[in-house]
Amino acid sequence: MHGLHSRPPRPTKWQLWALADLDNCISCCLKNIKRRLTKMQIFVLFLSILFAGLTSGCQSSTPLNSERIADQYGSYGVEIMRASNALRVTNLYSGTAVDKTMRTLAIVEFVAADDPRIATEHATIVAGGSIGAVFKQHGWQIHKDIIEMCEQEFSDDSLPLLAQMHTSLPQIFAVYRYQFRIAKGDDSIGYALITEIYHPDYLSFEQLIGHNKELTPEPAQTNCSSSVSRLLTVLR
Repeated sequence: MHGLHSRPPRPTKWQLWALADLDNCISCCLKNIKRRLTKMQIFVLFLSILFAGLTSGCQSSTPLNSERIADQYGSYGVEIMRASNALRVTNLYSGTAVDKTMRTLAIVEFVAADDPRIATEHATIVAGGSIGAVFKQHGWQIHKDIIEMCEQEFSDDSLPLLAQMHTSLPQIFAVYRYQFRIAKGDDSIGYALITEIYHPDYLSFEQLIGHNKELTPEPAQTNCSSSVSRLLTVLR
């Protein structure tokens, strides 16, 4: 009859014997472990496993900026607007053709471009690859050490590149400045200093703080520091 689920077949005697042998084997192994380990060692082992699981979860639960843009708008692309050995200016956008809209203006100051441990990754990034995506694909753990989160007003004259956001100017934008650090095994490399300016419809100042509230050592600033202002002058 429709809507009824058939009963699963009953296990055979052989399957029951195999399960009993397996259960006995597991019990024996656990008893041997308990004999060899002290209570303190068992406790330390438990904490190590728990900490590893929590750390793994934290790493995978934080989306990259590129992933967040793709998820929110259905597409994502990278356009290198300016590039040199020391500096790269990137348009992280959504859409194509007339719908192409800058969602993040990223100014990257390379710190470890000559490090041989990341020569392959850096070459891919210089060729146009997304920084976070490239290192993630090569198995690096990504860390963002916050320098400042702030707000700043921009106009057509102060930062013409923002015209590609297709939003009214002057307007106040959320700004995020951080050290982009990567780690793998015993290696930890401070790869770049990155300043990101976000489209107001994509990421507001309050949303920026909300995404990073667990990493923020102190309250975010309302006004950006002079170091951000000096950096942005080279883009005019």
